[in-house]
Amino acid sequence: MRDPRAPGPPVTLSGHTDVLNAVAAAPDGRTLVTGADDSTVRLWDLDPGRVAAQVCALAHPRITSAEWARHLPGPAFRPPCR
Repeated sequence: MRDPRAPGPPVTLSGHTDVLNAVAAAPDGRTLVTGADDSTVRLWDLDPGRVAAQVCALAHPRITSAEWARHLPGPAFRPPCR
């Protein structure tokens, strides 16, 4: 979320298992906080570079261009894992 007045394309944040009832953005715009009726609160990193690094660290085998497009629709595919 670079500029709330000019939002990017919508994305789906999966993780909650019940109705989402609270959403807040950190003042610096780098983290989104969500709360749901499943008694969980989740923190969502909005920085594409940090998200790509997390995907790289967890993805085995390495991320494909199709997976990249599904999870990181904004930035062009550049395989971060070498």
